[in-house]
Amino acid sequence: FPQFRRGRQGLPLRKGETILDHARRAGVEIYSECGGKGECGRCVVRVERGTEALSPPTDAERKFGLGEDLRLACQAVVVGEGDIYVYISEFGKYSILTETRRREVPLEPLVRREGDRVLYDGRPIDSYRGGIYGLAVDVGTTTLVLEIVDLETGETVGTAARKNPQVSYGNDVISRIEYTMVDKYGLRYLGPEERMERVKELQRAVVGAVNEEVRKIEGKISHLYTRWWQWGTAP
Repeated sequence: FPQFRRGRQGLPLRKGETILDHARRAGVEIYSECGGKGECGRCVVRVERGTEALSPPTDAERKFGLGEDLRLACQAVVVGEGDIYVYISEFGKYSILTETRRREVPLEPLVRREGDRVLYDGRPIDSYRGGIYGLAVDVGTTTLVLEIVDLETGETVGTAARKNPQVSYGNDVISRIEYTMVDKYGLRYLGPEERMERVKELQRAVVGAVNEEVRKIEGKISHLYTRWWQWGTAP
């Protein structure tokens, strides 16, 4: 069947959807500052095969003077049959600012040790296995930062940072809210079910990225026994 190619894996094509739509479904991050309106010109991709299965360049694309095999992912719509191979530039890596001011705070985690037991808010949840660790996640507009913290000492034992994959839906919070409320042409408000599905789509993007980074951290500190019991949020 016709596919949108991501490396060696394929994703079934859906006529009427853009390359950006397919990339989002495939979990591929494409920078889309304007949220897919064809205004920022940041979602440029190179179509290596399957140009004939895409719609002609739009006025929005022509104003950016793109090369023959370059398209805006948000404007190139699947209209025909055949596989489409697209080259997407990497976002690049993010580094964590380590030289920061730190403030001493009391170490009072809800998960703590009492003898050979591990308690959560006073309730036993497990036996003590040599350490208790917590995961702190800072979900920013453009980046995600994660830390694994020793809940007995307060020491940070693992860190990771990456771009927030929601940038594919807009560079700012307002653009992402708009994505969950109106169609991509801004002509109609979405129904309740459509809105909820788009909200879940944004949630899945972040949760998937967090899980991926946690696995990377665990690989670096494999000597730790990690078992996550509770997700928490903080303002």
